Amino acid sequence: MKKIMIYIQALLASFVLVSCLHDDNELFNESAAQRLDKAVEHYKQVLESANNGWELQLWTEPSYSGGGYTYLMKFKEGKVTVASDLVDADKVATSSYDITKDMGPVLTVNTYNEIFHSLANPSLSDDNGKGQDYEFMIQRVTNDSIFLEGKKFHNKMVMTRLKDNVNWQNYISAMKNVADNVKVTYKYIAGQDTTLVNLTSARRARFTIKDSVVTVPFCYTESGIELQKPVTIANKQVKTMAYNIDNLTFTASNSGATDVVFTTDFMRYADYEGTYNFEYQDGSIRVKMVPAGDGKTYWLEGLSTDFKLTFTYNKKTGTLTWGPEKVFTDANNRSIWMCSWDAADTKQVFKFDVLGFVVNKDFTKPGVFLTFTSAYAGYINLDSMILMEYNGSKKVGKSTTVLVNGSAEIAMIKGMTKI
Repeated sequence: MKKIMIYIQALLASFVLVSCLHDDNELFNESAAQRLDKAVEHYKQVLESANNGWELQLWTEPSYSGGGYTYLMKFKEGKVTVASDLVDADKVATSSYDITKDMGPVLTVNTYNEIFHSLANPSLSDDNGKGQDYEFMIQRVTNDSIFLEGKKFHNKMVMTRLKDNVNWQNYISAMKNVADNVKVTYKYIAGQDTTLVNLTSARRARFTIKDSVVTVPFCYTESGIELQKPVTIANKQVKTMAYNIDNLTFTASNSGATDVVFTTDFMRYADYEGTYNFEYQDGSIRVKMVPAGDGKTYWLEGLSTDFKLTFTYNKKTGTLTWGPEKVFTDANNRSIWMCSWDAADTKQVFKFDVLGFVVNKDFTKPGVFLTFTSAYAGYINLDSMILMEYNGSKKVGKSTTVLVNGSAEIAMIKGMTKI
């Protein structure tokens, strides 16, 4: 009986083995190499089938620790033509591309492309440049989307088919217009909670939500920004935000989150024009902020009939900067400089133009009150201005000829109140 059972088990095993071999023949009637060849050919056909090309949002540095950049890419007969918001909107560069066979299909821009490889160029401080991949493992392909993973840094990204009616130059121009007009800091208030977002020049969005901080990279789009991954704000998922350049607001465009609107406290260039009381330790002086006519500069008039000071507008921060400057040259060719001064502490006087003040509106007060903050607050605590006389590069001393209210000193500046 025992021998009969062993015989039956052996017979059943042989049936299973034959069945498995038959299934293998059904599933793998082509070799792995043949299947890879077919995949490569299919992916090339899909790439080159896009008449107007593809849009790639590319995330840089390991673990998405860099920023996001947009490339428009058109593939045809082994060549790829590239545009990007990194360069002028009308600029394109063409080079070779290929889909190579590694562990799987790999899309590579295999000859130098001055636009596409610009972030990958090494520098003295970083062998990886800005940490951009230019070889991508192809994960999955549909007719309208190609899912990629950077071969070196392993960030996942998606290439999306562009519609035929998209004009590349206009599309890039719209992105650059958003980038040029976006400000640095925005806030969203929901009840007692305020969410702050800081947008850096490295294209990283830093969200401060209650006691936590979340930082994610973002890309500029033709209408705003897109985050690499959603961020939860007031229990709502936010990934894309539309920018209103006139109102300086970001509005979430994800379903269920369109009431999340970020605003900014900001002074436009034209907002600074007007008459002010310049207030300091010894009193106040009626002055005027007068546009210089270039859309970038203001003149502060009224401190003296002998000179006017130059203030420069920062479009990103909405602030003005003032640095030490030469304001007068006398008959003996001696120069008078308006210098920055640490009157309260070190008594140091500075002639360098970078060691000045940042001038901004105090948004906690009604009306327009402008504050003067040391450009290097915490390191050099400037609080005053002083007129100094120089003979060439040699300091002579405090001015005795060009004065403000009878003195060379404008000690302990309080600010300027708009009248």
